[in-house]
Amino acid sequence: LALASAAVLQEVEAVFWPGGGVVAMGAATPLAFRTYGSFARQLGEHPTGEGRTLALQSSPRMLALLATNDSAAQDILEALSGLVSCMRGTTENEYKEFVPLLDRLVIAPKPVVRREVLRWATTLFPTTAPEGRYYALRLFGDADPDIARAAETLLSSGGREVPRFADMCSFLAARALDIQGGSVSERLQAQAKGLKGSDAALPGLSSGFSSHDIARALSFLLKLASKEGLKSAADDLFGTTPPLAKKPRLAPEVSSGTDVAPATGAEPIMAFLALSDYLGAEVIRGSAVATTEAVVDGMTSLELELRCLLLATSLASGHG
Repeated sequence: LALASAAVLQEVEAVFWPGGGVVAMGAATPLAFRTYGSFARQLGEHPTGEGRTLALQSSPRMLALLATNDSAAQDILEALSGLVSCMRGTTENEYKEFVPLLDRLVIAPKPVVRREVLRWATTLFPTTAPEGRYYALRLFGDADPDIARAAETLLSSGGREVPRFADMCSFLAARALDIQGGSVSERLQAQAKGLKGSDAALPGLSSGFSSHDIARALSFLLKLASKEGLKSAADDLFGTTPPLAKKPRLAPEVSSGTDVAPATGAEPIMAFLALSDYLGAEVIRGSAVATTEAVVDGMTSLELELRCLLLATSLASGHG
């Protein structure tokens, strides 16, 4: 069955979308996608692992087809459903290969593509890996209410099985600030100079991030810190009662399964501060909205910025 399924899938792909190109829709094309999905599901149930091999090879092309073929979207989803079933149990090295593609597709203009990104993120990544929550975090405020609700459900799933605060700080900063190959401390110093100017100008955000995305990300990071028992003076200032503090886990001994090296020392704290600077810039510019209107979880930009600064100060001093 495995060999027959693989042969059929190769033939279908060669005839209907050779080389992963744009689909030429015809009367038989919808049936081709359904057939592809059906045989892919058969392979996914087979213990040989051939289904995963097929999915690793074909999924990027199929996701690209989805992003470029409006008229065939529903049919392509049939094929992708089969490939998703093949991807369960992927290794870290395997699912890492999908991160650059999902990074591009999460900001695609078509809702059907963004919805598919969320489905793949749910299937591919462990809830303890930053990727497992990152895509839901990006889509939490999506203009499509169905996508937003699905993202909210994913963000709140997993109980205490969540990414480490330190890993998530570094992962978010690498994308929002585009510092994957650079120094967080250098970026923080450059932002400090910008904040001293009359217009509090900061470098532009990357990966399609907006200031509101940053606010949601920081709020999520505060929740992760609370789950780890990391606290600051903000807990007294704002009247919250988090769990008892534990030593900050800022240098994990084991990789969390991200494509960013495990954070060590002061790096995640600096990444956290670099992200929070974008809220501080709005406050410095004297925006009334920053001090009067809630941006996320009932907090204004000013209140969220203060919480972040107090937590970062506490962690840096070793009192978190």
